[in-house]
Amino acid sequence: MNNVWKLELPDSIDTIIFFCEGGIGKNIASTAVIRAIKKQFPTKKIVVVGGSPEVFIHNPHVKKLFNFGNALHFYSDLIADNPSAYIMKVEPYMHYDYLNKNKHVVECWCEMLGIEPDGVEPDLFFSPNELEAAKLYVDEFTNNGKKKFAIIQWVGGKTPGQPNNPKEMKGLLAEMYRRATPQKQMQEVVDFLVKECNCKVGVVQHPNFPKLEGTEVIFFPLRASISLIYYSDYFIGVDSFLQHAASAKQIQKKGLVIWGGTAKTCLGYDMQDNWEIKACPSPACHRPNSYLLDMQINGQMWDCPYGEPCMKRNITEVKDRLLKLYPNMIEASVQEDIKEPKETCKCPSTK
Repeated sequence: MNNVWKLELPDSIDTIIFFCEGGIGKNIASTAVIRAIKKQFPTKKIVVVGGSPEVFIHNPHVKKLFNFGNALHFYSDLIADNPSAYIMKVEPYMHYDYLNKNKHVVECWCEMLGIEPDGVEPDLFFSPNELEAAKLYVDEFTNNGKKKFAIIQWVGGKTPGQPNNPKEMKGLLAEMYRRATPQKQMQEVVDFLVKECNCKVGVVQHPNFPKLEGTEVIFFPLRASISLIYYSDYFIGVDSFLQHAASAKQIQKKGLVIWGGTAKTCLGYDMQDNWEIKACPSPACHRPNSYLLDMQINGQMWDCPYGEPCMKRNITEVKDRLLKLYPNMIEASVQEDIKEPKETCKCPSTK
């Protein structure tokens, strides 16, 4: 980074207030920015105002948390008549190198703030009790490990207001970056995991999204859902919050991440098996881009003229990709449960 951009703060500033607007994934990614801020200003307190403040719980770099929806006493306590607070609020999605897929969102974020990046991997900290609860759930779900545990996220973003409403679902997906896999395609993946790999499959999603057959919907409080990744055998995701969480320094769960309309260069992590394909003349188009008014003349959001081919994968290709990532996936999983021998009769001797 050019030193011209390096931020310097006087000793009179003792508190940095960091704003993170956006969804869960963006909040998780921002933890890498907070780590860099603390490294550059180790003596200053960091206060976070975020849309998903639970992401920052137990983070040793964060002194205090506020929720955008209920920032009670925030202004009176931290802003009014308080010259010792410095506010950091920028929009990295507007950065030139982010829009042109040259840099990771964390690097762009840091540059806009004048902060030297300290890696792009997020930070997520869990208490022993949280991890114990996650392990208990997975043990029960998998019959104490007799089956493997696969955790999946195939859709994310805006939540349908009603369950099982295909029209509403299609409308919502049309307003978001192209990053959800087709339902039929993901059902084939689930069938492979269940029937050929002897897996129990948990799908992290809101209940109003369509349920994949043969799966358990995971819709716990956010931290409880994320903590399950620790104990998963296999992870499959898209560009949504679970792939950010799986890549956190404290988790490091390698999996398959399917990319489409968004760019792995900007939002992905090298540790994952990031699967992109060039299926149209403008791959990773990042459209529709609501931040930059990506509207059509009829007032609706931009619509893909190619039918979102970037998210479509052949099930044979998916199997090959998974077996390359997890070479013993079938051999290690397809094993008959060892049956306990029947108890022999313990009749008293007749001698």
